[in-house]
Amino acid sequence: MSEFEAKVSEVLGIQDGISTEDLEVILTYLSREEGEIAFNERMVKFRGTDGRPPEITAQDRDIASLTTLVLDLGKQCANISLNIENLTEDIKAAVAARNRPAALRLLRSRKTQEALLDRRSESLAQIDGIYDKVKEAANQIELIGALRSGAKVLRGLNAEIGGADTVTLVLQEFGEEMSKTQDVESLIAEGNGRMSSPSDEIEINAELEALELKDKLVDEETQAKEAARVAKELGSLDVPAPVKDEEQPIRMSQRSEGPAHEIGKIVSDVGNT
Repeated sequence: MSEFEAKVSEVLGIQDGISTEDLEVILTYLSREEGEIAFNERMVKFRGTDGRPPEITAQDRDIASLTTLVLDLGKQCANISLNIENLTEDIKAAVAARNRPAALRLLRSRKTQEALLDRRSESLAQIDGIYDKVKEAANQIELIGALRSGAKVLRGLNAEIGGADTVTLVLQEFGEEMSKTQDVESLIAEGNGRMSSPSDEIEINAELEALELKDKLVDEETQAKEAARVAKELGSLDVPAPVKDEEQPIRMSQRSEGPAHEIGKIVSDVGNT
């Protein structure tokens, strides 16, 4: 309860701590109106993950007693450690003042406090170990409860499904109904084809010819634009003027007298020598 009181005071920003009357109002509201907690003079228990209203049991009281004992032992160890630190300072002061009797007395007191701290620390370690085991067991119980609830839900769902045989039967029926639906759709499509009149066919053919003509005109227009673009590109090139007909025999004769004529001339010169 003290931890809950300190936490409430921290959340509400009350530095001096919440009053007993205000704490009682908050606890009563959370318990009666919201159903989120159950409480007594020593502990507060919140609603668990199972959603059931909280109820303080004998196990809860035992866990609360262990928690209180751990906190008390922790506070005692902290106070004893502080006493040892203060005695150490007093011993240093007595030694500095050359007060031997006071120093001996303080040393004996510190020794007693150190032995007490060892005993309290050992007890705290044992209680901590027990408390950890208890919390682990409580968590396991909560886990088992959640698993049990889940198994119950799955059992109900499987009962509604009806098992693997029912699923197989449902799938078979679904396939049969789908097949019937497809047959109906096929019959309707065939009926629509038979119900179409000759005028409808003529109109459809005319629309198709119009679409084909439009597509042909688009292709011709595209080809014409492409031809104009190519002609424009060729017109921008520097093309040599065509050779006249009377110049062609001369060039042909010159080409014919090229390498062969030179070879014959060389052979003739060699024979004359």
